[in-house]
Amino acid sequence: MNAFLLRHFFREACVWEPRERLLQWGHGSSWTIGRSYEGSLHLGASGSGKTSGGIRAQGLAVMRAGYGVLGLTVKGTSPSDSELLLDMARQAGRENSVVLVGPSHGLGFNLLRHEMIASRRKHFTGDLASNVAALFSAAAELALPRRDGKHGEQIWRQAVESLVRHSVTIVFGATGDLRLDDIVSVVRSAPQNAAQLKDPSWRRESLCIDLLERATQRNPLDRNLGLARDYFLTEFVNYPPDTKNSVLFTFGAGCADLFLRDPLHSMFFGATDYTPDILLEGAILVVDCPVLEYREVGQVANGLLRICTQRVLERRAGHPSLRPVSILWDEAQKTLLPSDVAFQDTARSALCATVAAAQHIPAIREAVGRELAATFLGNLRSKVFFQSNEPETGDYMRSLCGLKEVKRPTENYGSDGRKGSSETPVPEDALPAHATHNLKTGGKENGHKVTGLLIVGSKRMRHGEPYQKIAINQKHLGASCWPFTKQAQVLARVRPAPDFRYLRAKG
Repeated sequence: MNAFLLRHFFREACVWEPRERLLQWGHGSSWTIGRSYEGSLHLGASGSGKTSGGIRAQGLAVMRAGYGVLGLTVKGTSPSDSELLLDMARQAGRENSVVLVGPSHGLGFNLLRHEMIASRRKHFTGDLASNVAALFSAAAELALPRRDGKHGEQIWRQAVESLVRHSVTIVFGATGDLRLDDIVSVVRSAPQNAAQLKDPSWRRESLCIDLLERATQRNPLDRNLGLARDYFLTEFVNYPPDTKNSVLFTFGAGCADLFLRDPLHSMFFGATDYTPDILLEGAILVVDCPVLEYREVGQVANGLLRICTQRVLERRAGHPSLRPVSILWDEAQKTLLPSDVAFQDTARSALCATVAAAQHIPAIREAVGRELAATFLGNLRSKVFFQSNEPETGDYMRSLCGLKEVKRPTENYGSDGRKGSSETPVPEDALPAHATHNLKTGGKENGHKVTGLLIVGSKRMRHGEPYQKIAINQKHLGASCWPFTKQAQVLARVRPAPDFRYLRAKG
């Protein structure tokens, strides 16, 4: 009997049914496991309660349900984002699942070796070079000021990706390993002109030439290696000086310089103490490197770990775990990349629940451009609008709900001159843009109550409306015995919490 119960309990603990309710928004409207994969976005002004209300409610729900969680951080002042995530984990009974990574925690993840191992499993090392080049490109986008998306800028980014891709091919072909220092050294020792190629003394001292010759001896028929050889010995050498200097400057200033320095080198290019795969086992991975405190280092750290997590999830088809993973992502506009937009297209099949927050629509548009911003917004199906006076965000909310027909009384006069009245159908906004102006923002003055307006795709909500007003208590999110309570309540069924305290030994 006990064995039967254990088998039954273990089976249930490892099953996440799409219809299972994680959170009740109020009045019977629920956020389910299946809906969590469709993504959520919280929009509101600073201090509107979108973090302490919206993200906290959904974050607590996914933690209780046993999701693996990647917590990204922006604010470092007390209470910091890391502290809020730790508090959520404690409330969910998941404090032993927390793994803190950042400059002060001593844990490293060598993303180059992680990509190398993944590519070897697929028996396709060409993908390795492309993946590493894309990581360097993403780091440059995260570290450098926001781009305007002009065509010339795209050309420079593609040129740097090509440089990195061929360098990775040479290093891996020669050594069977990937070290950041070797990749950077190949770029720095690449021939700058035809005279250097003809100089025996220079060739002996060039690591680029040395590794290229060793790789060619080991893999004489490798097509990718042949392309790398042509690139460095023919194409790159013949670049105009200004073009060559621009590519090298973008590579060095955009990513190589930051990567070679601590804390990023220790966090992502040194020893490996963990990998993002622990999320599939149920870890709560908190990037304790707030963007507003560490600036470009924080942007790169949060961005790189998010990108690597997304790649793990996209490759999870061969992994035995069916555990969902959630990305809790406050102030998303500060680290949003085009690759995040592309990932959200397939997040559902990757069993990933993205819970993002931003202050307003223009900030998202500035990060990735108008078209990608529209795609990103469309892919996050559940949207909660908190207090805000930003006009474009209000207009966007209004457009999502469309028009409704209401009857307005009108006066008219008959042929006999008598005054009469009737009702005339008139179209008006189902949810006016100014509806967010006076929403409650929590704190003692509001009884710790945060209110927002929930829109879930084209779903009809309470009373057939395309939206629903919700209320979240910042202090209490426990389940209620009354199914039609007006306030948000966490309903997620508790799963056994995996223990990752062994990863705190270095912290």
